[in-house]
Order: sequence, then C-alpha cells, then structure tokens
Amino acid sequence: MIKNINISNIAIIDNLEINFSKGFNVITGESGSGKSILIKSIEYLKGKKFNKDDLRKNTDSASINSVINIDNKDYFLERRISKNYVSTFYINNIKTNFDKYSLLLKNAIDIHNQNDHQDLLDKSLHIQYLDGFSDNSLLLNQIDSVYVECQKNKKMLSDLLKQKEEYKSKKELYQFQNEELSKIELTEDIEVELMSKYQLLFNSKKIKDSISVTKSKLSDDLSDNNVSSQISIAIKNIEDIVDYSKEFKTINSRLESLLIEANDISFDLENLENDIVFDSNKLKDYEEKIAFINHIKSKYGPTIKDVIHHKETLKNQIIKSKNFDKEISDLELKINVLENNLIKLCEKISNVRKKMKPLIESAIKQKLLSLDLNSAEIKFEIISDKSFLSNSGYDKCEIFIRTNKGEDFKPLSYIASGGEISRIMLAIKLSLQDKFNFNSLVFDEVDVGISGSTASKIGDALNELSKFSQVLCVTHLPQIASKTNDSHYKIFKVDTEHRIIAKVEELDEESKINEIARLLSNEEITSDSIKQASNMMKN
Repeated sequence: MIKNINISNIAIIDNLEINFSKGFNVITGESGSGKSILIKSIEYLKGKKFNKDDLRKNTDSASINSVINIDNKDYFLERRISKNYVSTFYINNIKTNFDKYSLLLKNAIDIHNQNDHQDLLDKSLHIQYLDGFSDNSLLLNQIDSVYVECQKNKKMLSDLLKQKEEYKSKKELYQFQNEELSKIELTEDIEVELMSKYQLLFNSKKIKDSISVTKSKLSDDLSDNNVSSQISIAIKNIEDIVDYSKEFKTINSRLESLLIEANDISFDLENLENDIVFDSNKLKDYEEKIAFINHIKSKYGPTIKDVIHHKETLKNQIIKSKNFDKEISDLELKINVLENNLIKLCEKISNVRKKMKPLIESAIKQKLLSLDLNSAEIKFEIISDKSFLSNSGYDKCEIFIRTNKGEDFKPLSYIASGGEISRIMLAIKLSLQDKFNFNSLVFDEVDVGISGSTASKIGDALNELSKFSQVLCVTHLPQIASKTNDSHYKIFKVDTEHRIIAKVEELDEESKINEIARLLSNEEITSDSIKQASNMMKN
C-alpha cells in the first residue's frame, strides 16, 4: 500500500505531496493538469527508465519518495535523479543497488494505463493467477523445496564430475608433487631450525675458539688470573671481616653466588664445546635441505605455510579421488529419488490446475459479463512437459481470449482495444481478489473508450476491488469518480509569476460533488450537473 508520495521537480510538478487512503483513491483534474505526471512519477519510483525531458526546467535534480507498506512493514523508498540523469535508489535512507530496490517493489505496485498492462501481458504470471485461484501455495512450497534440493545436488554432481576429470588429467602431476613434498618433513619452523643448525656447524671453529677463550677467563687451572680465582681471593679477604658488619656478610654471600655462577657457566660452555663436532657430511645435508626448501617455496609458495597448505590439498585430493565413484553414484541415486518425488508433486499440481481451469474460466466470464463484455470468453491453455521441471511444476500456462462469438481464441497480447484489455484485467483481478495479494493497483485513464453504464460498472468493479487492494485511479468519467467512498484528489495547475506548477487537494464532500458536476458538464458547473452529481454520489 502506498501511504504517501512526495514528488520534486518532475515536469510541471515542483513539489507535490499526497497522502493516500487504504481503499479507493480517485484522481481527477483538467487535461494537462499533471494527472499523468503523477502516474509517471509512480512508475519512476518503481524503477522505470527516466525520460530526461521530464526533469523540470532550470533545476539540477529531481526526486520521488514514498512510504509504502509491504507485507505489513513500512518502507521509506526514494529515487533521486541528478542533472546528468543518473539515478540513485534508497531504502529507509540507505543507498542500495537497483536490483535490490526493484525486487522489493516488484509486486508492491501494479500499474495499468491505456497502452501498458505489463503484468497482464506477462505470460509467466498467467500460471500464478491459476495457482492463486486454486490455493496451490502449499503444493508450490513443497515443489520449490524439492526442486531447490534437486538443483543443489545436481550442481554438486556436476562439480564432482569436473573434479574427477580434472584429477584424471592431472593425476601424474599430483602424484609427482606429493612425492616431491614428501621428501622432507615440513613444519612451519623448519626454515629457522635448519638455518640455526647450519650456522652452528658452519661456524663451529669460531664458536669453539670463543668458548675456549671464555672458559680460560672464567676458570683456568693453569693460572690464577681468572674470574673464579679472583673471586675466591676476594671471598677469603671478606671472610676476615664478616663479623664486623651485616653488610660484609651480605657481600660475602653475593661473592659466593658469583663464584658458583662462574663455575656453572664454565661447565655449560665445556658441554657446548664438546657437543660441537664439525661434520662436513652433515653440513652438506643442511645446505641441500635449505636449497630444497627455497626451491619448493618458489614453486608452491611464496611462504613455507603456503607449501604446507598445498601439500595438504594434494593429500586431500588424492584421498578424495579414491571415493569419486562412490560419491558420484550416491549423488546420482539421491537425484533420481528427488526427481521422482518432484515429478509426483508436479503431476499432483498439474491435476489440480486442470481441475480448477474451467472454474476460473467461468468465474472470469461472469466478471466479464458484469463489465459489459457479454460475448467474451477466457481460456487458460495448459501445456504439460515432463522434461521441463521447474520450481512451479512442469506446466506452462497462457491466457487466451475471444471477445466475440465464432472467433478463435487469441493471446491477450492480440487485444487491440485498451478499453477491452482494461476490463479483462479487472475481471481477472476481481476473480482473484480474495486469494491473490495485489498490494497497490494503479489505473491511469483505463476508462478511455467507454461511457455510460459500462463506465458505471467499471466504477463498481474498482470499488469492489478496493476492499482487498489499495486502488489509485486517474479518471475523466464521473460514473467512476462518484463510486469512491474513500479519497478523491483533484490535481490542478496554478499560474505563478514565473511559471505554471501543479497542485493537488483532497476534496471534501461538497468539493467532490462540484468536481463530479464539472466532469458531467464538460468543465462548466451548472445547478443540474450539481444535482446529478449529488444523486450519483448517493447511489
């Protein structure tokens, strides 16, 4: 439901705001007052390509915004058009892409004018009318669920077959790479560990020489000029005076700790020295391993982590290759079961459609009779193709019509008269009104080419339709305008100092009578037309 619309800088509209009611909204006005611009603005709001000629002269932007209730939730929707005719779309003040925006509005507003009945002429929607009349929503949900699951498994099977073929073509390469990467046990720390061992062995002479010198400085049995000997002498000297002060005792303890630490360091250095034994073969082995690591990093890297990941991927592919045939067989079996279930559901809904087909045809025919299409007949042609499975079944459906006895049934698109197709559309929607959610229905002078009692009947039909859906109707016929018990808006032009602008007002009861009187008397309101308008309003 369109709660309101605000239009800025579209053609002769500088700023126009309308708050619509829930039921039957009638819009009237003189020719050229801006009625069709209002409908065009609703089309622009819905996403229709913007005509650059509709940007108001001497302005650099235009906008249409609206509060629309969709599935019991209000959305603030806006389209802004720049001076370069670039459109941006917003949902609840958040910029969004056109696809998301148009999808939200797709079924929210259904627009019909003299030459445009897109929804009615869209053959893909015809089966939805039949399903809506048949209350097939539960079956459709079941079909959709099985169809989606079936398609998902078919995609998995297709991917698996591709993987199998890919593995088959690269089997030797995968095996070679796996063998290559298995030559060494790979860890994330292997580079650091290998380089540390290599550096230790490569610099073994330098290290041993440094250890030897350090040991001699710490504790050399052949000399008293070392750290341990000097600390021992210091301890002996302090021991002679420890009884004189606590501080001397503390210093003595610290010196003893230093001596122990120096001896421990010397001992550890000796162990390290003994562990370092130069081995040219081991050094060569380290060099080869480091070179190999650099090689596989350049090939599968750039990091050792990447190499390890590649090895794991290879391992998984090799393991998976052993299960390809079983997985393929299992998926094929599952798809077969799903397709059988899907076909059964499609058969079920197809039978329901064929059973309900004469009922909807009869219901629409009765509505056509009420709209003065006395010889018109509707036919829903159903073509079943079990090789064509979709999320709505295997049926294709198209509506055919003949408007006169003895003629052949023809597709709706063959109907030349705008008045006829408008009434056909009304008949279909009246037949489905309590079963199909149309949200907002917008009619732009669909009453062209009709008058008198036919116009009155169309007005009754629109009023009936408004009990289930919001109806916005631009009309020039008093027989239609007088049928609303809800809101009547008049659009009119105002000649300002600089230019003409369109304005709108919601009419009260007296103004409604005057406006209908104007429509009755071709612009000149008379006492007779006011009396006639008043009677029409009462009826």
